[in-house]
Amino acid sequence: MEPRINSRKHLYRLKIYMIYSIAFLLVCLATYTIPWLAGKTLIWNVDGIAQHFPILAQFQRILQGTSQQSLTGWSWNLGAGADQLTTFAFYVIGDPFSYLIALFPASKLELGYQLLILLRLYCVGLAFLAWANERRFSTHSKLIGTIIYTFSGYNFYVSMHHPFFILPMILFP
Repeated sequence: MEPRINSRKHLYRLKIYMIYSIAFLLVCLATYTIPWLAGKTLIWNVDGIAQHFPILAQFQRILQGTSQQSLTGWSWNLGAGADQLTTFAFYVIGDPFSYLIALFPASKLELGYQLLILLRLYCVGLAFLAWANERRFSTHSKLIGTIIYTFSGYNFYVSMHHPFFILPMILFP
């Protein structure tokens, strides 16, 4: 009888994660596609384009082996002119999502940057839902709480301005 109870529990949890995934997709379609429809990107035109994008581009080249540069040394082109290891450590080395940029060709770096923003947000919801599943909340409470947590004002703001600041929301729901 025990395996049957566990299989029901797994199906129940799978259903919650599927509902969350659909809700996540719908909210993203309703919000994050607006800039794309207007011909814009999710890359902020201040720090995003001046710091985050160039560092991620260089990190992509290093990961793909197409760069003459390494993670160490000094660069006047990254950050505000600093040692590269410190700059990379602040922006990309500690962010596991940044390593996924190596899967994108250089011509799709902008798309990769934006998809990684959405992936981080999706994982925010997954982390919260995993936490909520350990509590005795109702299914509706879990789903509503997950959507509110995932798309809080902080996460909307940070996702486009400083996407790596979303990591604490994943680690500490």
